[in-house]
Amino acid sequence: MTNAPAPRPQPVRPFDEDQERLGPPPPAAADDGFRSYLQALHPRMLLAMGDGMPIVIKQLVQLLFLLCWPFWAVGGLVVGVIYYWVLYPVLWVLFWPVRALFGDKKTTAEPTDGTVSG
Repeated sequence: MTNAPAPRPQPVRPFDEDQERLGPPPPAAADDGFRSYLQALHPRMLLAMGDGMPIVIKQLVQLLFLLCWPFWAVGGLVVGVIYYWVLYPVLWVLFWPVRALFGDKKTTAEPTDGTVSG
């Protein structure tokens, strides 16, 4: 007879009526930042934040998320526009010396014997 502890039972995920009705949230794909930024603004992603909570708390959290979602979406789009079309070009101009100094060094110099490589 050993004193080894019994293995823990694996938790079974409870039935979720929202998963049944809405389907699973879209998977996080590894594509460009703008597309994933827009996917984060989708209400299904906000509803998925309530998963794993007791049902009353989950419903309260989902209600609050849905009430604030229009402000979240408009604010997210405004911040996205400010960053991608205003702040990013300003930072691009401000940091051009750094890019020029540490820029792409992939270009090869011409050979010293005067021949041109093909």
